Amino acid sequence: MDVRKIFYIIVFVLFDIVIALADEKGTEKPSFVLTRPPELVEYKESKWPENEPTTDNPVEVILEIEIDENGTVVDVKPQNESGSTFERLAVESARGFKFKPAEIDNKPARVKITYRYVFYPPQEPAVKVSGIRRISGVVLEAGTKSRVSSASIVCKNLDTKSVVTAESDEQGKFEFLDLPDGVYKITILASGYKKYETQEVLEKNQELSVKYYLLKSSYNEFETVVRGKKEKKEIVKRTIEIEEISKIPGTGGDAIRVIQNMPGVARTILNTGGLIVRGSRPQDTKVFIDGMPLPILFHFYGLTSTYNSEMLSSIDFYPGGFSPEYGNVSAGIVELRRRDPKTDRLHGYLDVNIVEASAMVEGPINEKLSFGAAFRRSYVDFIISALANNIDSFDLTVAPKYYDYQFQLNYKLSSLDTLDFGFFGSKDAFEMIFKEPLAEADPLASGTFNAGTMYHTGLVKWIRRTGDLRLESMFGVGYINFDFGLFEKIRMSMDQIYFVSREKMESRISEHLKLTIGADIHTVYIGSDVVAPQIPKNMVDQFKPLSNSDLSKTNQAEWTFIPAFFTELD
Repeated sequence: MDVRKIFYIIVFVLFDIVIALADEKGTEKPSFVLTRPPELVEYKESKWPENEPTTDNPVEVILEIEIDENGTVVDVKPQNESGSTFERLAVESARGFKFKPAEIDNKPARVKITYRYVFYPPQEPAVKVSGIRRISGVVLEAGTKSRVSSASIVCKNLDTKSVVTAESDEQGKFEFLDLPDGVYKITILASGYKKYETQEVLEKNQELSVKYYLLKSSYNEFETVVRGKKEKKEIVKRTIEIEEISKIPGTGGDAIRVIQNMPGVARTILNTGGLIVRGSRPQDTKVFIDGMPLPILFHFYGLTSTYNSEMLSSIDFYPGGFSPEYGNVSAGIVELRRRDPKTDRLHGYLDVNIVEASAMVEGPINEKLSFGAAFRRSYVDFIISALANNIDSFDLTVAPKYYDYQFQLNYKLSSLDTLDFGFFGSKDAFEMIFKEPLAEADPLASGTFNAGTMYHTGLVKWIRRTGDLRLESMFGVGYINFDFGLFEKIRMSMDQIYFVSREKMESRISEHLKLTIGADIHTVYIGSDVVAPQIPKNMVDQFKPLSNSDLSKTNQAEWTFIPAFFTELD
């Protein structure tokens, strides 16, 4: 065969292989690619709240909006929830948005976006003068010079404080007509762009034609924005958000158990549930929930906390240097803060494990009323009792049990006023059942040894927020019981009833100064009943059977009234 023909054949074969590899590489397609972002097609506007004071600048609310495959809004929530009127109105308006659905790999898909909702101050009528005064221009994207539509332009006269607004059209153009002479502050807000601010001077018989260039918030679709709080100078207060608690190892998501792992805090002997702060006694540290004392922290001295963590918003821990509003405390303070029930739709969960079962449900009742409820109960006692009844050889039965509950009702009286009702409590009971007497000479030395603790608390709170002023009025009542019994011969019981009334005012004097004034009244009743054998008078009585012992009964009761007044400048 001719060498030249062989050479051509080899070249053609190699060329075909290269073409095939190129085609194969070109046909590879990335998966899960956002081929079209969601597009807002129907906007619902919410005006500035009538009861909110007018500010110089617009108010922004950052929302997280979940959009389904049909372009319908299925969930809206603030990115940083504060409970303000602006947040509530922004969430309500965003629920009425309609979108052209996003597409992933050219197919409609469910996505979640971040949206900046802007409230503009009410427009004050500008003083018109003779002649034409106007500012016109165009909004462009910096770098590409693409025209930016639907941008909000706020024009504020720095002399008269009057404000007028405009919105750029599809060509990015806008204009302001019949403006008086003066100096104007121009603020431009647009979705996906950084806020732009500048000043313009409008002189007599002058018409300004301007161009404004906006910087994009992100130029990389894979960019991640991390937001953090500025470092605080105050080191005697540590705040833990509930979202952080769920990620802390070794606590099982239990809010109060997290405090035991913080610096300066130690656990009591045998983990009995107390808090030792900086070497102090456990009774020198107090735990409050929205101003009401929480008397019992844990079930069975450390098993799990008596308040459901899902019903809390945050925990403030003060290892020292706390506010004077916390009286009669010398070591540390733990303040549990309840969160408002969710108002977008019904939420809940059910958790069943080998020790206990718990459930929670929350949601709106109507536009102004929402609720939250939780309950937890152990069932080890049911299992042990069933085994003991079926096995005759069991002479001793141990049956521990506990439960706790929380209920909250939140009513929006107005955009400024909120009325809050809360009820919560828990009970622990421990029983040792002896089927046979412990001693043949004493038949009454059998039966039940029991010990139990419980508390029940109710409170009602009124809160009013007006600008930099916050008013709070709270009244609560609680009941605590400790009970101990042995063989139906010895019984000790202690009851405590307490009433708490508090009035507090907080006012923001300046950016770095806050004034707090308040007063509270604590009224406490303590009563105890003790039934026990009398103290032996001689050596012979010391060995007398329990069934033949003489019993004595002791009753004690007292009331305590503690008024207090506090003020703080922080």
